[in-house]
Amino acid sequence: NTWRSRMTGQINVNKLAARSGNTITINSGDKISGDAGSIIAPGSAIQIVHHKWNDLTTSTSTSYADVTSSSLTFTPKLASSKLLIQTSCATSINRAAGAAYGNIVVVHDGSTVDNPSDNYESGISATGATAINLYHRIHKSVSVDAGNTNSRVIKLQLRVYDTANGGQIRVNVNSLFYSSIDVTEIAQ
Repeated sequence: NTWRSRMTGQINVNKLAARSGNTITINSGDKISGDAGSIIAPGSAIQIVHHKWNDLTTSTSTSYADVTSSSLTFTPKLASSKLLIQTSCATSINRAAGAAYGNIVVVHDGSTVDNPSDNYESGISATGATAINLYHRIHKSVSVDAGNTNSRVIKLQLRVYDTANGGQIRVNVNSLFYSSIDVTEIAQ
């Protein structure tokens, strides 16, 4: 004889363990559910935020400046999680003569995450050329520890390598293109 208890209501436990072996099975069609963040498996996505904009930003400076409309406020659900920040920016780097270079960086909670040692991470070398116009998409992927559950600002900044001969870097040229930031909070 098999005896099966039919229980309804709430069971309070601190730990589940398999009665034999190392697998706990949930019947087909049944599911375990809870509020966001209540069921955490290491490596699983806790939340995903997508931010997209098409405002034009133009910089003719060798110092970092904010990319217009790239800022988003993100609040981690767990202090112990990792944040995977991925960006995709429609860019143009231009100069009337010579090589054209520039770069874009991710800023998390006021700190640059992926600061390259120089500002010619992206561009084209064309010595002696009369005009350089490089249109391309810059992708970046960085990760940071959440550290706490306080809200924080995540944004992009850009700079051009050389301002001589009209050197500039632009994002979302003429507002015809879109750029984005995706933040995925990952349980550890």
